[in-house]
Amino acid sequence: KSQALELPKDRLTAQLGCDGLADFMTTALREDEAAYIDRIRALDDLQRKLDGEAGSLLKARGLSQERGVELRNEAMAGLVKLGPPDRVLDRCVAQFGS
Repeated sequence: KSQALELPKDRLTAQLGCDGLADFMTTALREDEAAYIDRIRALDDLQRKLDGEAGSLLKARGLSQERGVELRNEAMAGLVKLGPPDRVLDRCVAQFGS
């Protein structure tokens, strides 16, 4: 009965939300790094990819870095409402790769 999790249709919003959530989860998982090292590496890879792509989209839309931070926070707030963070991040990885 599990419904497919859908990220926001706007690519920038989805990327910023995924990046923010990955950053948050990576920070939390580092408390017990040895147990989560593979997940941390995957999230680090995702963040590196999304940082560049989202930065390009921000620039293409004529948005400042400060506005990008605001949008990232708004996007992350929306993503956490979609479901458990691990499922959302799995969808982020599936959509954007790592």
